[in-house]
Amino acid sequence: MAKILFVCEGNMMRSQMAEYFYNEATNSKDSTSAGVKATLLNHASKRAEIVMREIGKTLEQHFSKQVSEEMVKQADKIILFSVDHVPSFLINNPKVEYWEILDTGHGMEGGTLEVDRAVRDEVRSKVNQLIKETT
Repeated sequence: MAKILFVCEGNMMRSQMAEYFYNEATNSKDSTSAGVKATLLNHASKRAEIVMREIGKTLEQHFSKQVSEEMVKQADKIILFSVDHVPSFLINNPKVEYWEILDTGHGMEGGTLEVDRAVRDEVRSKVNQLIKETT
């Protein structure tokens, strides 16, 4: 199975959800997540936790990590969600695939649970498609 690295802005919502959905669907620990400006908190977003619990999932054991060149080297594929700043070691990297999914977690004002649910569902759908393409 491929080693997948999911990267978003703060590693609080989108990439955390993607990591969870990938590892659950593949019954593995083959994916991890990180942020380009990670909050480095010891938990995922509270709103992410709420919308995940609504579908019987939890991000309780997840915490924010800063993306590093070492993580990138170890990954077979990198999913980069839309972010404000792309680190130089990700620019033009052939392992990178871009996913344009709204950022409602990292310092975003006015995010609602309805929007967070849509983000969750889009992330899950794209992860399922990724698994079909890589297995």
